[in-house]
Amino acid sequence: MADELRAVDIPAVSTMRVATDEDIRSAVALIRERLDRLKDLDGVIEVNFGSGSPVYVDCKGGRLVDSGPAVGRLIAHPDDLRRIANGKLDPRSAMLFSIVKVGGHVASVTRFCDRLAGQHSQTHMDGYPEFPKLTADWKTAANDLEKFGYCLIKDVLSPEQVAILRNRLVEQAAAEEEAGVSWREGRAGHKDGPTQRVWNLANKGDEFLDLLKHPVVDYFMRPTLGDHYIVSNYLSVIAGPGNEPQQLHYDQTGVQPGVTAFPVGMNILWFLDDVTEANGGTRVFPGSHEVHVGPDDIFVSDGTVAAEGPAGSAMVFDTRLWHGTGANRTDKRRHVIITLFYRAWMRPQINPWTSIHPHVSAKFDETLKTLFGYRCTSTHGGREDQIEGEFNGYDPDALICEMRPKT
Repeated sequence: MADELRAVDIPAVSTMRVATDEDIRSAVALIRERLDRLKDLDGVIEVNFGSGSPVYVDCKGGRLVDSGPAVGRLIAHPDDLRRIANGKLDPRSAMLFSIVKVGGHVASVTRFCDRLAGQHSQTHMDGYPEFPKLTADWKTAANDLEKFGYCLIKDVLSPEQVAILRNRLVEQAAAEEEAGVSWREGRAGHKDGPTQRVWNLANKGDEFLDLLKHPVVDYFMRPTLGDHYIVSNYLSVIAGPGNEPQQLHYDQTGVQPGVTAFPVGMNILWFLDDVTEANGGTRVFPGSHEVHVGPDDIFVSDGTVAAEGPAGSAMVFDTRLWHGTGANRTDKRRHVIITLFYRAWMRPQINPWTSIHPHVSAKFDETLKTLFGYRCTSTHGGREDQIEGEFNGYDPDALICEMRPKT
């Protein structure tokens, strides 16, 4: 059993609060109440509340015991364990955002959390002998998207478009590396590692702004997200040889309690190289957008399939779909562009008003202003004086601040 506590290397969205004795007693009582839900699980789970003595849960025996050995460990504040048990916090999302930490056999801890909440997840999709194949027919792709949570479309970009985008991206990545401002993924942090992320492509060339107006965007975004959808994140992930597979996640993990009835967003992955299983093709859990299919262990890719396609292809997928960058076992870097779109009322991952340079936003037409949230839509994104359909940007002279009458 591995002793390492696992959590994604990103800032935690909550810090470990000190648990009071009453907090701990309440959480232990909740576990006792639900011991019957755990009896199909093997082994002992150690639950640590950050203070006081750990609690050891013999799942199959349906009882609390004095000590281990434990097959898995969970560190959580009692409030967060209660949220998980009551279905208010997805345990996988809690692990992803370091709200809880896990050690030992992660899958056992995940199943323990699921059972507390009365859930039984599948780690594969039943009843589908085949998964989406590359197609040039957008209607077929839309049907695949609805059924599996993703689709693969070939020949979305011409060879000339691929070359223009790839050359600009490679040049930008190299320049950021040379300037010492590149963002890398690796165990040493974000300054070293084989995978490079190039963030906020809106600032980094008109080629990237033009891509947002590709007809495939509106064809797939509008039917699901409605009018006036926005760009939530716009980046490139350049998977380098020897990279570690990305932790599995879905792109609305920040929406808690989890919303499963509909996606809050949609993704387009633009392939600028031939993408294969060998060079890090995105791993996906087909069908995880609508049925309770997902990983028992977000740190491994068991149960997933690789999304593959030649350069110029695109993968469109639902933000409820579990996925993650795969391992690049080749000797070449793999270049893709990611555009994540959200519904107009969602807060974007990347704040456009603080991250898009004024000289870039000054060039925006109404299409780009809408995509980056400058349009007042259904009361969202406006100022105190704005009405539906008006556009705005940061203009300090237009803001009414603290005032005093002159007389």
